[in-house]
Amino acid sequence: MGTGAFARPGPGRSPAVKKSLSDLDGTDAYIHGGTVAGVFRELDNAFVGSSRQPTVTEMSQIYRVLRVQFRSLLKKAGAKDAFNARVFKELCVRATTAADELTGLID
Repeated sequence: MGTGAFARPGPGRSPAVKKSLSDLDGTDAYIHGGTVAGVFRELDNAFVGSSRQPTVTEMSQIYRVLRVQFRSLLKKAGAKDAFNARVFKELCVRATTAADELTGLID
């Protein structure tokens, strides 16, 4: 998939999208326009019905927390990007903690 889109299971949106996603036939494309706000908007659409559903505003707040911590996390792990397994797991843990604090699950 190219920049500005991600997909989840479901029927295709258009012939052009189906052709572009031929390896993933049976998916819905969510076009985010290459922006953080767009990604959060489309995640909000994609995960309707999940047990934990943060708002776009909450996702933005969590993102800001992670951005502040990101460089030091990379340095501690000796990694160059977020695709390092240790870094990715730590980002997930920190995102969950930030979400819990944001929603009042942790005092």
